[in-house]
Amino acid sequence: MKRFAITVKAVTLILLVFMSAQLVAQDQLRDYELKAVLIYKLAKFVTWPEDSGTTFNICVYGQNPFGEALDKLTGELVNNQPITIRYRSRITTDLNDCNVLFIATSANGHLNRILLATSYSPVLTISDIQNFASFGGMIELTNANQQIGFRINVKAAKAVELNIASPLLELATIVGGR
Repeated sequence: MKRFAITVKAVTLILLVFMSAQLVAQDQLRDYELKAVLIYKLAKFVTWPEDSGTTFNICVYGQNPFGEALDKLTGELVNNQPITIRYRSRITTDLNDCNVLFIATSANGHLNRILLATSYSPVLTISDIQNFASFGGMIELTNANQQIGFRINVKAAKAVELNIASPLLELATIVGGR
């Protein structure tokens, strides 16, 4: 009888751990669904230099944290161009074909090389890597008190001729001056 009670407790504990892990995963997915929409909305507040591209390319470098949430933006318009979603796994000139490049936390170890590879092209870099904007990224998505916010490195954006609209800047924490 004692062995049965221990087995029941162990199974219950395993189920609780499994269920809480699922809830955390669901919360993270919901978080990234919001971030996908936020990336779309943020892009509408940015002006790119004149470009003859026919599509607006949102790229993800590293392991895709969005699930299918980002793919749902395919075909929506930014600057009168339909969005295409692309996934990148290598640091090459292909990154410069992106209008927006989201750098996943899984790519943190490559951050300096990615930012260097995009430093001469009008690619809006966005990430939720902690201190991303301080490291030279343009928009850092933050999550404090269960609210998504953002920090913007205006100098990094201006260096590649990206203009971020002042209403967006008023909502952000500015990193590195204007």
